[in-house]
Amino acid sequence: MVDDDPLVARSVARVVTLYTGLSVRCAHTQAEACQAIGTPPTAGVVLLDYDLGPQSPDGVGVLGSLRQRGFRAPAAFVSSMPPWFVQRRLREAGLEPAPCFQKPVAPALLKEWIGKYAKLCGSGLSA
Repeated sequence: MVDDDPLVARSVARVVTLYTGLSVRCAHTQAEACQAIGTPPTAGVVLLDYDLGPQSPDGVGVLGSLRQRGFRAPAAFVSSMPPWFVQRRLREAGLEPAPCFQKPVAPALLKEWIGKYAKLCGSGLSA
């Protein structure tokens, strides 16, 4: 979970763990996200906020950086930005479309989306 607000990151992580039983690593900047994903990338999915504050690229920029490092697992945005805006930014950055859940997101939506990929990746998935 990449969000510049530690409280939001922990809250989303807690919800994901509670509803899916999966381990969640939190990051607040691009550098932390790259470190959390690992080299080679080991996370099963990534959730990103769009607005990561003035000291970091936006979530689309972070996802682009992760893709350049070889991270190919599914990504989704949990953001206060409208989904159409995030999708437009993804297109402009040359990245594939990604689901965008608007804050506050219903836990059932996250569970459904992550659960779809957890089944594909096995029980050791780390979101």
